[in-house]
Amino acid sequence: MPADFPRIMLVLLALVLAIPSCRAGDPSPGAAAPVDYALVRGVNYVPSYAVNDVGIWRDFDPKTIDRELAFAESLKLNSIRLFLQIVVYERDRKKFLDDFDAFLEIADRRGLTVMPVLFGSCFGEEPFLESDRGGSPIRGSRV
Repeated sequence: MPADFPRIMLVLLALVLAIPSCRAGDPSPGAAAPVDYALVRGVNYVPSYAVNDVGIWRDFDPKTIDRELAFAESLKLNSIRLFLQIVVYERDRKKFLDDFDAFLEIADRRGLTVMPVLFGSCFGEEPFLESDRGGSPIRGSRV
């Protein structure tokens, strides 16, 4: 585990807490806005070019993401759950964080909030960088 892992987790947690859960309207100054989760319309997002969460970040393609989030916008969705992947982060931290920032900017332009899932590879085998290359996806498998 990288030495700065706790710091990165705190930064990502701060980002998550800073993003409103839904766009229910502007609260009056100084008042906490009530959150009506019935207004959240969202999806788990994996771009069409990726078969798993490794592929999202290893092969990051902002044009595809922008096109697909435009579809989400046209369907009146307002939230995206996005899986972050530690093996891609460990390979190139700066690129990973730059790509994540680019994703957040695209989502914001489309009126979508983002709920990142922090390095959640707790099901099945440990993912690896080449986990979806050289073959078709395996039904029921994330790697």
